[in-house]
Amino acid sequence: MPPKRTKPKVTAIGMTDPGSRTHNEDGFLSIQGTYQHIFAVCDGMGGHAAGEVASQMAVEALKKAFVSDRDMHRSSGEFLGDAISSANYSIYEDGQAHPERAGMGSTCVVGLIRGTRLSVGHVGDSRAYLIRGGGIRQLTRDHSFVEEMVKAGMITPHETHSNPQRNVILQSLGRGDGVNVDVAEDAVALRTGDYVLLCSDGLTAVVADQEIAETIERLGEPRLVAEELIELTNRRGGPDNVTVVCVRYDGVVSEGPPIAVICDDANANDLYRLVLQRDGYSVDVYSPANAVLDLHIGTAPRLIIIEHNDDPSLVLDIAAHVGETPEFARVPMLIVSDEVKLDEAGKVGARVLTSRQLLTNLVPTVRELIESNSPRIYALDPSGAQNAEIESLLRADGYAVTRQTSLDVLLERIKTHPARLLLLHVTEDLEFICASVRERSGACPIVLTAEGAVSDARAAYAVGADYYLTRPRDIASLAKMLIQKAS
Repeated sequence: MPPKRTKPKVTAIGMTDPGSRTHNEDGFLSIQGTYQHIFAVCDGMGGHAAGEVASQMAVEALKKAFVSDRDMHRSSGEFLGDAISSANYSIYEDGQAHPERAGMGSTCVVGLIRGTRLSVGHVGDSRAYLIRGGGIRQLTRDHSFVEEMVKAGMITPHETHSNPQRNVILQSLGRGDGVNVDVAEDAVALRTGDYVLLCSDGLTAVVADQEIAETIERLGEPRLVAEELIELTNRRGGPDNVTVVCVRYDGVVSEGPPIAVICDDANANDLYRLVLQRDGYSVDVYSPANAVLDLHIGTAPRLIIIEHNDDPSLVLDIAAHVGETPEFARVPMLIVSDEVKLDEAGKVGARVLTSRQLLTNLVPTVRELIESNSPRIYALDPSGAQNAEIESLLRADGYAVTRQTSLDVLLERIKTHPARLLLLHVTEDLEFICASVRERSGACPIVLTAEGAVSDARAAYAVGADYYLTRPRDIASLAKMLIQKAS
């Protein structure tokens, strides 16, 4: 089964405006990574444009932290705490080195989406909101004097807008070499269609929470939402800089082997997406009218499914055209039809499933067709304890990986199904095992993967192997290079 790797799919836009001020001290960030997305709003403070310096330093520190953590070695909470603390220290250190900027600072609110989870970290009174189904919920609590008054029951939330102490914040980046960061790890389990909005207090000072929700409900598109909220703020006097980052969560995208579905039945296409994405595949849908042309534009498929029960001759024509196209000649095809006969499909190099077989046989058939047409990698592991991450990474790159615990069985499999790469997770009898598989596999590269199997790459070569690597990601990269080179 292919790995169920997913990445968040979002639509995000950030905008900032000086309002009635002569210069803008706000900053924002929005970066899409492979499996995570970061967005932030920073509201600077300090004379002589030092606030602008502080907010931009915070943005750059967050960006640097995100780029260096692309492999997500830390949990979301640890990442946010470390990244915001690093931004704080950068501002503080710069203020110490430049007396003219001493005392500068910035608020900071950061959202991090990984898969279906949103985590939030913040310092100061810039806010994060979740908007879902027309309702709105504030995810952060202002580090401000009036917020503490509300908490103590001294004033109501409505009275914060007119309170003379409303601009007094109790925490900000840059005040000292350390800072208390509020982090809510996995604060929200996101649903498709959710919106996350980050903003500076320039917005919330004059626009009510429910107005934000109503604007999102009415406009939908993040760019239009951001433009409307900033315009609304400025129509009401724009007393401060205003910055908005609006994010729409569009679900997750499968990172498994891509499958092209050529079908113009919306219900059938929904079924293919539901069944195949649940099993770890990614699905691209194409109209039969322009299928072959559009296939060149989309992601190169590992399998092509064709369905059009109203016109079986069209299905066969499409399959024949695909099979005659050099780029797709070796891509397996599956026809779903009650009218197309097995021998007719065989002439165009396709398999057939009837509608009755679809629900029970679709996934097994897809898996069989993809794996039978994938470069094959064998992994020998007598202990059965080889790092599964190696196999997961290789399958994600489109390889069929078969693990064996017996050398004899491995040799038989190589004899009937030639290998493109051999991974040996063994520490004993290395010369004998390498010689045995070399005799059957010829020039197929052999990689030793067990920690301590040999001392180094030279020792691996001495016992008959080609490489010695133990880090899963290194092995996956090496495999890709070797197999592409041989193709």
